[in-house]
Amino acid sequence: MFIPVIDMLRLFLTRISKNKNPFTGDRNHIHHILSSNFNETISFIIIQINIIGPLISHFYFKLSINLSILFGILFYFLLILKFKKNS
Repeated sequence: MFIPVIDMLRLFLTRISKNKNPFTGDRNHIHHILSSNFNETISFIIIQINIIGPLISHFYFKLSINLSILFGILFYFLLILKFKKNS
């Protein structure tokens, strides 16, 4: 559940910093950003990798859960930085 929470917090902070209502909808969510660059299937797969990746790194590679979550958050923000410029 950390992807939706991080996405919501990022959008809340972005909207507040731009003096906009944080409850107003827009198309800056991660799934909108990815779907503007890829088709829906690829966007879905990327988001699922971002969700499942930390679990796999924790259980399969025996990384600590905190480090695994940190990698998931880092991957999320790298996706935003990479594809937000194109949309």
